[in-house]
Amino acid sequence: MNTEMNVENLASSLGEEAARQATLKAEQICGWEKQRIAKANASAATGLKAWLSFLMERRSALQKFLEHAPLGDPAALRRRRCAYWAIATMLCAASVFFAHLALAPFGLGWETWVMSVAT
Repeated sequence: MNTEMNVENLASSLGEEAARQATLKAEQICGWEKQRIAKANASAATGLKAWLSFLMERRSALQKFLEHAPLGDPAALRRRRCAYWAIATMLCAASVFFAHLALAPFGLGWETWVMSVAT
């Protein structure tokens, strides 16, 4: 009976040791497989990081462009621009006219118009 217990203990300890070694080997193989997968995916990950960086730069450039873009209808913007030009032209003509009015009493003749335009 004593030898049977020794055999059982020996078999149990051998089984436990075999299971422990199998577990260690499996963990080691899993670690190697993780490294292999990481190395295989490293180039793709680098490419994706570069693409993401490019897209982020493009996004910021487009946001800056949109900040400076005019708001509203293009036809309305054209009409407003034409109105501004008309007002500016009217004010320039008025300044020439009022300058001529101011210089006319001095009796300079046609030179009054030249000086009025020059102001």
